[in-house]
Amino acid sequence: MKAEDVTDDQFDRTLADIIEAMSAAEILATDGAYEVFSEALNNEVLSRLENEPEYEADDDDGPSMADQEAGEPQEGGHGANDPMPWNGR
Repeated sequence: MKAEDVTDDQFDRTLADIIEAMSAAEILATDGAYEVFSEALNNEVLSRLENEPEYEADDDDGPSMADQEAGEPQEGGHGANDPMPWNGR
């Protein structure tokens, strides 16, 4: 099938199938996805973190996604140009 023959419905169904097969780590590693999801879910993330009994603001689990998106070098030489620049947690 040629690209110009694809309907919006066909494209959307196929896109949904592809996304369904991806892990959360793969989705967030897609260009721009982290920014979209972190902005859209900001309040929910903060609410959950504030309600965790062990939450500490200075908890150091490694570099933040923002640091990694900025291209800060990570252990093992990983940076923003790597396909999976964060640790997948």
